[in-house]
Amino acid sequence: MSPLRWLARRGLARFAGRYGYDVSYLETMLRVAPRAFYKFSFVSTAAAHRRAAPVGAYFAVKIHAAAAADCGPCTQLAVRMAREAGVDAGVVESVLAGRRDELPEETALGLRFAGALAGDDPIELERGRSAVRERLGEEALIELSLCWVLGQVFPRLKRALGAAEACGIVRVDDRPVRVALHAG
Repeated sequence: MSPLRWLARRGLARFAGRYGYDVSYLETMLRVAPRAFYKFSFVSTAAAHRRAAPVGAYFAVKIHAAAAADCGPCTQLAVRMAREAGVDAGVVESVLAGRRDELPEETALGLRFAGALAGDDPIELERGRSAVRERLGEEALIELSLCWVLGQVFPRLKRALGAAEACGIVRVDDRPVRVALHAG
């Protein structure tokens, strides 16, 4: 086994242990198509980028993106990442339930933008985009847009490869939570 492949396997195992996430589809990719895996690994770096976007807005978008493309495990991963980043459990629960009125302003703004991205109303999308640009700036808009798109890459790849066969209950700090978010 090459040193690069060994490092990649070790990184996947660490990620799986840290988040309780099944990485078997990525392990298969590494084993069967290592060049594809290495190229795809750059998506992980881009998907984790956040500098200008407030943490609440960022994870509202990330959670909604995962929920729009997934029925459990990837959404659970986004929830665990949000909690690890310090997003309050009650805020995460309100995001999952789609209750913007219970959220801090910037988090509600992120959820509104994600909802507009998931929908098919171009006017609402423009309003959401403009609100993010006005309140958070152009860099945050770019980050939240990347977060939306890249937040769906992993669950969609998992589904395309036939590895997303089971749905799961999403939990926030071991409490089951109903996910009201959807793909529009």
